[in-house]
Amino acid sequence: MKKLGIIFNRFLRNQKGAAAVEFALVAVSFVFLIPVAVDIATVINKSVILSSSVRAGVQYAISYPDDNSGIAQVIQTASGFPSGSVSVTVNQFCQCAGVSSACGSICSSGAVANTYNTITASYAVPIILPYDNYPTNSYTISKSATVQVK
Repeated sequence: MKKLGIIFNRFLRNQKGAAAVEFALVAVSFVFLIPVAVDIATVINKSVILSSSVRAGVQYAISYPDDNSGIAQVIQTASGFPSGSVSVTVNQFCQCAGVSSACGSICSSGAVANTYNTITASYAVPIILPYDNYPTNSYTISKSATVQVK
């Protein structure tokens, strides 16, 4: 029995292989964190690209406020995303001194109502891991901008 106790004590004091065990524990953590980091970076990158694409659409809308398909085409082209993958909506509305009014109507100040376009673009970013809230393996980002066009 005493001999078994001595062997057990030697085993507890032996440090050989400890670094390999520690490395294995840390490496497994990194293997699981890398896809998460890639997903987050991808979503941030695509969000920035979509924002700049909406800005390009706004610049086009200033010159061609009634060309909704042209605005959508400019955003799709500027994004560089696969064809048809960006959903674009353009809503036009008018205001007199911050109050909604009919487009083309005359305000109490005698000026014509200001016309605005709200441009919204959405894109489903493909992600690597299936997260609980995103079972379709995609995360939808949406960007919007409002510009006075007339």
